[in-house]
Amino acid sequence: MSDPNDLLLQSMKGNPLNILLYGPQLDCNSADEKISGLQSKRKDILGRLVDKGHNVFLAENLNNNEASFLSEELQSKDQMVRRYDIIIGLVGSLDDIEEMSPIVTDQMVVDKSHIYFESGLTGTIAGDKCEEARGKGVVINDYIYPEALRDCHLLGDVCSLIKAIQYMNLSI
Repeated sequence: MSDPNDLLLQSMKGNPLNILLYGPQLDCNSADEKISGLQSKRKDILGRLVDKGHNVFLAENLNNNEASFLSEELQSKDQMVRRYDIIIGLVGSLDDIEEMSPIVTDQMVVDKSHIYFESGLTGTIAGDKCEEARGKGVVINDYIYPEALRDCHLLGDVCSLIKAIQYMNLSI
């Protein structure tokens, strides 16, 4: 007889999620140490989720025609965002949260959005925007820089979230 835990793990591997990942862009390294660290962690998260078989798309590529997963009738970011099982944002600056503005305007999208917010930004414009998003229902998870990046708490938190959502999808 098969172990139920093994069967569950096999089922989860067979049901990858479509994940949209926001955060500092990866095409050029930031001179800012904090943003550079978040870029590196975003690369780690991307790699880990892809290694686990998930379909991960970077927000900066939403309008990129090379992504075969995106159909041509989807013209705006709002419409594209609806294609994902979960939307994850890594916020280390105002630019990161501004890029995510479509998320806080559509309740269907809000319900599947999780923002990881650097707690040192509390009281800044970026922090205020995150609080506004929280007020609309976006799940906001604070992290402490640099510990969360250095000690891989952020990577572990994101992977745990994905695993939980995968499990919930199997339960439905």
